[in-house]
Amino acid sequence: MSRKKVTQDFFSACPEPTANQIFARVVGPRGQNLHEVELTDGKQVLVSLPSKYRNLVYVKRGHFVIVEPCEHTDTKIFADIVQVLFPNHVKDLTTRGLFPPEFTDKKEESSDDSDDDLLFHNPNHTVATDSSDDSEGESDGED
Repeated sequence: MSRKKVTQDFFSACPEPTANQIFARVVGPRGQNLHEVELTDGKQVLVSLPSKYRNLVYVKRGHFVIVEPCEHTDTKIFADIVQVLFPNHVKDLTTRGLFPPEFTDKKEESSDDSDDDLLFHNPNHTVATDSSDDSEGESDGED
């Protein structure tokens, strides 16, 4: 599969999980493209990000993913990530009733229902506020 085709498939319309695929919430990265996820039953397992997605998307703590359990059981890896769900995917799946209710409460606590869900917010950057009212009453003491 070409890189362009993989990118188009990944960012295309909202995914719908098949019968053997499971929703999960990312708990955190574990290195070597492995991520610890929490399943709907509360169980935490390791999942792998396939090589075709590694330079395409970043998986962070709190993201929701669709995973497909692996056939081989000789490793600690439980499943492979099939799709990383963006906020618009989660909203669409929730309105269609496909998103698990176990994650709806956690999703609402972690997001602030703004229109800027897809925009990156840098937590290290302070937001400039209009402080002209605060500075009028203060003096430097150098009169």
